[in-house]
Amino acid sequence: GVVWYLSNIGYVRYFGSLLSWFTLFPFIYILSNESFKKGIVLSAVFGFSAYLVHFWWMIIPVTIVMKNSILPPHIMVLSFLLGLVITVSVSFFHGFIYTLMFVFSKFVSKRRGLFFVIFPLAATVVDGFFPKLWMDYLGYSQFCFPYITQAVDLFGVSFLTFLMMLTNSLIAYAFYCFSSREKINFTLLSFSCFTVCIISATVIYGVYRYNDISLKILKSPKSNIGLVQGNYSGLEKKRETINNQIMRYNVLSKKLLKENPQIIVWPESAIPVKFSSNNTNYNRVKYFNTIPLLF
Repeated sequence: GVVWYLSNIGYVRYFGSLLSWFTLFPFIYILSNESFKKGIVLSAVFGFSAYLVHFWWMIIPVTIVMKNSILPPHIMVLSFLLGLVITVSVSFFHGFIYTLMFVFSKFVSKRRGLFFVIFPLAATVVDGFFPKLWMDYLGYSQFCFPYITQAVDLFGVSFLTFLMMLTNSLIAYAFYCFSSREKINFTLLSFSCFTVCIISATVIYGVYRYNDISLKILKSPKSNIGLVQGNYSGLEKKRETINNQIMRYNVLSKKLLKENPQIIVWPESAIPVKFSSNNTNYNRVKYFNTIPLLF
């Protein structure tokens, strides 16, 4: 579970997008031969382990919120314990998707070989429809592969999830056949051909679409846009006054004015205050008059 999630969206910057194409196959291989009862337990442990690696950071903001807003500051241990409980609970809830993947695949497949064929579809459907607290399709991990991701404009991000599950399941199936010294059967050959064909078609379309868009970009009119990032962490936002935060963004924005941008853009949650329909409120935010601001 830990190795699998190190292949996913939160850690792609360190390990790349390729790992997610084969690091799930041990899970599929082992679960394909388990009973319902044991498979549910193992898949729950797997899912919890994976999402705990993903959500470990939740302990920090939850503890801070508890300490600063809900519980007395001197009861730091209790705030931390509550943060830990919430993080563990969220990880277990999200990890339940792997239990559902197993249950659906096991329920539909009558024999072990069919489990490998059913799993990619079951996994894609569960990943797409499970009510996650933070939406993170498994296909998000493929952003490093521009020729693969172009297919999203046809079939959505879930299609990338399907491709990843196909390859993992195919590797698991092949491993099963070779480890059990079974003959290469028609199902494995068909499954292999289907996987190769669909990935090849995706790459071919991706190359065409990527080159087409690149050409359109070269021919399109350009806009000069200034992007400002204050890099405030949650802790810094808690410590600094709103006026200081607004001042930092204005200082950074004024440095861009010499580049003659057509618009300046500030990031999400840059300004932590509410506004009414009264336009004078915006004078508290924008200290430069010549360029429009989007925040």
